[in-house]
Amino acid sequence: MAPDRSGRRQIGSGMSDLEQELTLHLERAHELGERVRRSNTAVEEQLRLTRQIAVTLKNVADEG
Repeated sequence: MAPDRSGRRQIGSGMSDLEQELTLHLERAHELGERVRRSNTAVEEQLRLTRQIAVTLKNVADEG
């Protein structure tokens, strides 16, 4: 009589499902990390422009 391996297949299938779900979550986390990086870059650029405008306004006020 051959050994029953159906339990192993179910466990293997369950692991495969978990690995697939883990991969999806890791990919999503990577995408979100990239969005955060781009967002931070955009925020830094806006702050740089804001400081530049503030300096220009201060210089105009000092000249006036």
